[in-house]
Amino acid sequence: MLPTASRANTLVGGWITIKIPPPPDVAAKLKNLTARVDARQPLMETSNERPIRKYREFLDQLAAKNLSQMDQLKAVNTYVNANVARRKDGPEDVWAEAYTTLKEGGDCEDIALVKRWGLKRLKYARENLFLVMGMTLLTRPPEGHALLAVRLSDKVFQVMYNLVYSIEDATSLRYFEPAYAVNEFGFWRVDRVDHVGGDYWQEAYLRAVKRQGGKA
Repeated sequence: MLPTASRANTLVGGWITIKIPPPPDVAAKLKNLTARVDARQPLMETSNERPIRKYREFLDQLAAKNLSQMDQLKAVNTYVNANVARRKDGPEDVWAEAYTTLKEGGDCEDIALVKRWGLKRLKYARENLFLVMGMTLLTRPPEGHALLAVRLSDKVFQVMYNLVYSIEDATSLRYFEPAYAVNEFGFWRVDRVDHVGGDYWQEAYLRAVKRQGGKA
């Protein structure tokens, strides 16, 4: 179970997020990811390799249109889901930067980070972009999953799923149980507003497996 923290750090946006110190393994992944992102950023801006160039061109064309933020989120989610290959990591779970994922494909958190890079290019505030880890109920059996959540001006989190093309806000999302989130400013424990405290993502997994007649 993740440690608890003062409610003074709580933000409400469909989910309750409580800022806490990151576990050592997550801190190490974030440090390695940041180093790779910084090293590859010049290539993301200048590379003429097709997947990199096409993504930049798509984003720049999107920025030139007079679209709402929701329409921008839908467009980015659809583009990345359709154009980035899904592949699993090897024995070691590595969080890859957007440059590598666009060329080689990636798993759920890698794809979420491609979307994060795109939204940063579209001038979304970094503090409102969260890589959220939890469990999806869309697979059988349910399994660990990551997605990008974007907190808009109404403070509600909008969820960008790599298994679903539509955008859904966290107040109505029922096929994903969040556990924790990270961004460039910290690490948070995450609960649905009707699931405050306790490891609800684990409980949901056990319920789903039981319904399917399987074993946890």
